[in-house]
Amino acid sequence: MKKKKFKKTPKTEEQVYSTWAESGEVVNPKKKYYRSPKELKDDVVEIISSNGSTWIKKELFLTECDDTGITSENIKSLFEEDYLVEENDKEGIPYISTREIKEAEEEIARLIYWHCNVKVLRRFPLSRITELIKKYEEKENITLANEQRMAVIKAINAPICVITGVAGAGKTTIDKIIAGVFKDLGEASITCNLAP
Repeated sequence: MKKKKFKKTPKTEEQVYSTWAESGEVVNPKKKYYRSPKELKDDVVEIISSNGSTWIKKELFLTECDDTGITSENIKSLFEEDYLVEENDKEGIPYISTREIKEAEEEIARLIYWHCNVKVLRRFPLSRITELIKKYEEKENITLANEQRMAVIKAINAPICVITGVAGAGKTTIDKIIAGVFKDLGEASITCNLAP
């Protein structure tokens, strides 16, 4: 994890406590600097997401917090205000995340589940979809690989479709073709392209 450079203050410990008492800012006298409540939450989210995930093992979280000057009192206060949540995986290993991230994940999972279980009312003929794909290949002056073509076909007749691939694999191109085919079929579509 790349260490964040926190704003340090040249104040004495007594001045730091005095500033904290007046402003409500979170203080770590061991490191001789302080954070506002927002900075504390931003730092915690940075620690949680440092491994590219939305959850972090509690043990690693506590180590990273200690390394960046976030005290156990700071962490306790974030749990008390229901900002942080802790859950165990199936092996009983505790993980930490924020309440907001947890609820967003649950909502996304609920929506995906709902979309996957909705009776699919549209079934377009393969010949029509293939014809429209060729139209867009000519329009964009490209030729889709078989894998890309199958992704478009599946997306047209599926309630939800997730397309993944490395940078440059053609995800954005596929997304444009899916939207174009839907338009030509007279169907409303919602496409969302998420890329790092």
